[in-house]
Amino acid sequence: KELKTSEFKYRTLFEQSLDPIFIADESVLILDANKAMIDLFEFPLEEIICHKVVKLFPDREEYENFMNLVIQNGSVSNFECRMKSKTGKLIDVLISLKKYDYGKRQGCGYQGIIRDVTQQKLYFQELIRSRQELRNLTAYIESRREKERTDIAREIHDVLGQSLTALRIDLSWLRKKV
Repeated sequence: KELKTSEFKYRTLFEQSLDPIFIADESVLILDANKAMIDLFEFPLEEIICHKVVKLFPDREEYENFMNLVIQNGSVSNFECRMKSKTGKLIDVLISLKKYDYGKRQGCGYQGIIRDVTQQKLYFQELIRSRQELRNLTAYIESRREKERTDIAREIHDVLGQSLTALRIDLSWLRKKV
């Protein structure tokens, strides 16, 4: 009964997770995947089962770097990379993978969780772009202010200079008359 309760809790957590979760054998062949994994990678369950995780990576070297870290450390958390769906759509993800030893009868395997961060990256890029636009706008406004100050200073200088010159001429004329 306890085993069934534990299995039910595990299945509920596994199936209802919003993040894709998968279980793979020691050759990193997917043995089970939740609905979020199926939805993200656009594979039906029967197709994603027995699908090698390496095929979800568009860059094999990135996959090898990732797996080397897993092999060295036993697990990797939040490895940032790109994966691809069945349709070829690139997905920015954080992937966590942990190696497990299930004993002599079942051997080794992996449990993985993937977090889709594509939208967050787009928001971040948009934020950077808007900040750059804001910096450009601020620089433009500052240059316009400086130009306006220069124009006002020039105008004051010219008008005042003309008035002083006219006054000087008038004073000169008055001196001659007096």
